[in-house]
Amino acid sequence: QVRKKEVKEEHKRTGSQTIFNISTEGENMRYSYSYDYDYSPALPAIGTGVIVVGIILCIALCVLEIAALWKIYEKAGEKGWKAIVPFLNMYVLFKITWGNGWMFLLSFIPFANAVIAIITMHKLSVKFGHGVGYTLGLLFFNFIFTLILGFGSSQYQAGPFEQTAKYTDENTTEQNKI
Repeated sequence: QVRKKEVKEEHKRTGSQTIFNISTEGENMRYSYSYDYDYSPALPAIGTGVIVVGIILCIALCVLEIAALWKIYEKAGEKGWKAIVPFLNMYVLFKITWGNGWMFLLSFIPFANAVIAIITMHKLSVKFGHGVGYTLGLLFFNFIFTLILGFGSSQYQAGPFEQTAKYTDENTTEQNKI
C-alpha cells in the first residue's frame, strides 16, 4: 500500500504525462522499471494525412498515364477508350507495335516477358519516329516518356504493310459507293 501511494503521488506530480516508476527490492537486489506513456494524438493524424495525400497523388498519376496512353492510341488510329480496359489495352499496344495484338500473350511467359517488353518498347519508339535513346527512356522512365509520346509532337508512322491495308480499305469503300 505504501508503494501504491508513491505511484499515485508521482502521477499527480508529473501532470498530463503518465510515468510509472515501479521498484521492487529483493534480498540483495533492487529492480527499477520506468514506463513512459506519453501519447501525442497528432501523430496518427499526420500519418493518415500522408497516406491520403499519397493515394490522391497515385490516382492523379494513373489518370495522367491513362490519358497519355489514350492519346498514343488515337495517334495510331485506334480508339482511345481502349486504354482503360484491362488486357484490351495490352492487345492494342501489341497491335500497334507488333502488328498482331495476340502477341501480348507472350508477356505471360516468365523470363520471356522481359525480352518481349524491351522489344515492344523499341517497336513503339520506332513507330513514332524515335531511336534507341527513346527506347531506353521508355524502359527506364516509362511514365515521363509515355507522357512525352502522348502529348508531344511525335507522329505515328505506319509501316508499309499498314499503309497498303489502309489504302486498300479506302479504295474498296470508294468502289462500293459507285
